[in-house]
Amino acid sequence: EHVMINECIFADDYVKEDVWDFLSPACTDNLLLWGLPGTGKSAVVKAIAYERYGTTDLQDENVVVLDCKDKEQAKLLNSKYLSNCYSWARLNSNCPILILDELDELTDAQQRAFTAFINSSSSGERRSMVLATTNVNLRDSTASAKAFSGALLSRFNTKLQMRQQLPADVLPLVRRKLRAANVLFDDAGLLDVLARYCDPTSTTIDQG
Repeated sequence: EHVMINECIFADDYVKEDVWDFLSPACTDNLLLWGLPGTGKSAVVKAIAYERYGTTDLQDENVVVLDCKDKEQAKLLNSKYLSNCYSWARLNSNCPILILDELDELTDAQQRAFTAFINSSSSGERRSMVLATTNVNLRDSTASAKAFSGALLSRFNTKLQMRQQLPADVLPLVRRKLRAANVLFDDAGLLDVLARYCDPTSTTIDQG
């Protein structure tokens, strides 16, 4: 079932604003969404493709969708397959889209082939857009280096973290506790701290 961008839920307004930019026909950046499972990464990248091409069928001439966790699908990710898909898609669109779910599941060889494809399809007027997702924490340099080649990561012009929204009653609860303790705070900073350090599934606040 397809989802439109205005139906997607974002914990961070700046992420929502950046994602909306990808609906512009002028945008040909590559986007990598990262974050915990269940934060809506896959829905967002598919929603971008839906709205760019006004179609509910992503497996059409303009869009290629691959789930890299599916080993049979991942096997398709070689130079010949990518070149054929791109050549066909170019007949139907000025900017074909490739959606890759679970990008970190690609082997080293597949990452090299995909990096080479991005290089060849991003020069001059030959443009493609890659929309990818990963559960890997890109702020963790060790985990990131283990999962991805530096060359592949550098091909994504935009990398955005998708975070879960906090339960509606958490923010008022924290405000009350801070005020009772005479702690000064501003809402923007408080939201950032909560999103970074609190379990979004929790409805309680650690007294410590």
